[in-house]
Formats: sequence, structure tokens, C-alpha cells
Amino acid sequence: QGPLPTTLIIWNFPAPLTPAHVLEVWPADGCMDYIEIPYDASEMRFKGFIIANFMTPDLAQAFQRDWNMQVTSGWHHEPLDIRPARFQGLRHLLVRYKNKDIERLRRRGHLPLLFDSDGRRMNTAAELRLRFPP
Repeated sequence: QGPLPTTLIIWNFPAPLTPAHVLEVWPADGCMDYIEIPYDASEMRFKGFIIANFMTPDLAQAFQRDWNMQVTSGWHHEPLDIRPARFQGLRHLLVRYKNKDIERLRRRGHLPLLFDSDGRRMNTAAELRLRFPP
């Protein structure tokens, strides 16, 4: 068994699946450094789940313990299904954007949200350009 997970996949989050709604339910308080709402461009819709990376494995475990099988407000009454993601850690999440058109994703609002350790939102496009220059 490897290290404890910091990256979780959250299924059954109720509509609307927007960054504002996600942050309304889970405010940026310094426990997460990454939130992604994956979008399927071919179907022109969100894929129906959220990827969140936590600062520590303990924070991820606490989040999973507190929120798994909970029903959040909204029209969707399925309980949240929270599991460890296949890829773990912020570095693995960000490297997936290495060969993507960051500016196009930014214009369409399909970049993940990045936060510093104080919960302040970072400029995702600028961070990705720093890590992966064109």
C-alpha cells in the first residue's frame, strides 16, 4: 500500500456544476489546493464529477469521512460518492495540461481552480504557463 491519497473524485454533486456553486458548498479555506470540474468538449457538458486535491492526506481523509454519502442541497438527491482518484497529487493533476491550449481553456472557463495555502485563488493560466512554457 502506497502513501495515503490527497486527490479525491466526488461523484453526484448536484447541479449547477459550476465553480461558484462548488465554492459555496466547500469554501476555499486552505485545505484544498486544486478543484477541477471536468468538461467533455465533444458532448458540450460537464462530466458529472469533481476532482479535488487536498494539502495533506489527513485533510483528504477528513473530507471523505465527513462528506461521503451525504446529500447536498439541490435538485439531485443522490448521496455524494467520494473516492481516491487514480492519479494522486497536484503535480500529476497539473501535468495533464502540459500540451493543452491554456488560453482557449481559460476563455471557455474550463481550467481548474488553484488555491494557495491560505485559500486564496491563484491565476491558474499563469501558473500553468510558468510550469509549462510554450
